[in-house]
Amino acid sequence: MIAKVFPAYHYRAGEPTGFKEKILSGEKIHTIREIGNWKRKIDEVNAGFAYLSLRQWEGEPYKSKQREFLRLEQAGYEEIYANNSRIHINGTHYGHFVFSDVIRNDGLDAWNFREWFPYDSELFFEPKAIIHFTNFKYSKQQRL
Repeated sequence: MIAKVFPAYHYRAGEPTGFKEKILSGEKIHTIREIGNWKRKIDEVNAGFAYLSLRQWEGEPYKSKQREFLRLEQAGYEEIYANNSRIHINGTHYGHFVFSDVIRNDGLDAWNFREWFPYDSELFFEPKAIIHFTNFKYSKQQRL
């Protein structure tokens, strides 16, 4: 599920995120999620046994239909965590410039990203999954 509106704890609560449009235009190229079973799921997608269905609720979450807006037969997976403005992706340390890229590629600006993932949240202490909608990978980028 891709958020249609900003969450209740965000200062823009209830406003449209524009994520669907940003994904379709190529501006938002990934989403950040709890680790869960994402590696296994993405491996199944890439092996041709499944597909990644990007959906949004038509109305109120859990009380309305889900509408698929994109189906992917290939997707990417990387693990991410951060501390002290250094980002760690798949165990490699990257500098602040990659952190800026992560924020932008997630479809947000720095302010809205910090509101969505407050620095004291577990995003920055426990690994999360980056689910890529394209073949882009941070681990292919130059380290700092």
